[in-house]
Amino acid sequence: MAQYPLEMGKAGKTHQQVVALQTDANGKIAWDAVIKHKSDKLAVWTRPEDSREKWSKPEELERPSLELDVLNTERTQKALEMALNGKIQAGVPKKQEQKEAEFIRYTPNPNAPGYTPNCRERVIKLVERQVDPFQPPKFKHKKVPRGPPSPPPPVHHSPPRKLTAKDQKDWKIPPCISNWKNAKGYTIPLDKRLSADGRSLQDVAVNDKFAAISEDLYLAERKAREEIKIRNDLIRQKKVREEEIREQQLRDLAAQARQTRAELAAAPAKDGEDGQDADDRRQRMEVLKERQREIERDQRLELAGKKNKRGREEDRDVSERIALGQAAQPTSSEAMFDQRLFNQSAGMDSGFFGGDDEKVAIYDKPLFADRSGRDRNARRSRDVVL
Repeated sequence: MAQYPLEMGKAGKTHQQVVALQTDANGKIAWDAVIKHKSDKLAVWTRPEDSREKWSKPEELERPSLELDVLNTERTQKALEMALNGKIQAGVPKKQEQKEAEFIRYTPNPNAPGYTPNCRERVIKLVERQVDPFQPPKFKHKKVPRGPPSPPPPVHHSPPRKLTAKDQKDWKIPPCISNWKNAKGYTIPLDKRLSADGRSLQDVAVNDKFAAISEDLYLAERKAREEIKIRNDLIRQKKVREEEIREQQLRDLAAQARQTRAELAAAPAKDGEDGQDADDRRQRMEVLKERQREIERDQRLELAGKKNKRGREEDRDVSERIALGQAAQPTSSEAMFDQRLFNQSAGMDSGFFGGDDEKVAIYDKPLFADRSGRDRNARRSRDVVL
C-alpha cells in the first residue's frame, strides 16, 4: 500500500507556488507578501520606516505614578509566585489516586477445563496496583532536535552606483606618520624630533602664585627664627637668674661659715682647757683657714679658665694621690723597666735580704696596680671592725 508521509507525492493535490501580485493603498508593490502569505502571526519588517526610531508621545514617556507602580508590582509578584508554585509542584512526586475496588460477576464455561459444579458463578475483585514513586522510569525520553526557525526578514540593499571622486576622498585614510622614523625608515635624531615638536616656540608662563608662596615661606621662616631666638633668650636669662641665686646662696653660706670660724677662733679658752690646748686649737683653725683660702683661690681660677681640675690633681703629692687612689697607671699594656737595671751581675738576690723569699713576697705586684676592688673590700672590713 502506497504511503505518503506528510502527503508528499500524493497525486491529486496541487501546490500553489506562485503568489499573486499585491499592491498597497498607494499603488506600491508589496514585496513582503512572499513571506507574509505563510503565516499571519509572523512579524516581518520590510519597510524603511520600520528601521527608524519610534516617535512616542510625552504622555507615554512619563514616569508611571505610584498607583500604577503598585499595580505592576502586584501583577509581577503574582506571576512570579505562580511560576514558582508551578516549579515546586512539578518537583513534588504525584500521589497515586486509589480507585475503589470493582467487583465483577463471572460465570465460567461448563466445558472449560477446571470447571467445578460447586462454583458455577464467581466474583472477581479488581484493585489498581500500587506504583512505587521512587521506581526509575521504564521509558527513556529522547530529545528531538529543534526545527528550523522562521526565515529572517529580507535585507534590502540600495541599487549599485558609481564611486565618485568625492567619495574616494572621503574614504581615504591617511598613512600613519611616525615621530621616530622618516619616510625612508631611518630613525630621526632626538634633537630633530624636539625641534620639530615646536616646544621651543612656546613661551613659558610662570604663575604669580609661585612668587607669593615663596614670599610667604620666607616670612614664615623669619618669624619662626625670631620666635626661636626669643625663646632661647628667655631660657638663657632664666639660667642666668638661677645661677645668680645659687651663687648668692653659696656666698651667704660661705660668709656664715667664715663668721662662725672667726667667732670660734676669737672665743676664749673653754672650760677645762689649758693654754696649750687653746694654742693647738688656734693653729688648727689657722691651717683650716689657709686650706679654705686655697680652695677658694682654686675655684676662682677654675671659673676664670686659668686652672682646671686636672691641674689641681697634678699638684697633689704622690703619697696623697696613692692614698686617694688617683695614681696614674701605665697606659700601655707593656711593662715599663728601668734600663739601668739590665746587664748587672748582682741583683736583689745577692744577699741584700739574706736570701729570704718571704720578705720579698710583698712586692709581687706593681705599685700603681688597680687595687680599687681590694681597697673597697679592705675599707669595708675596716668599717666592720670599727
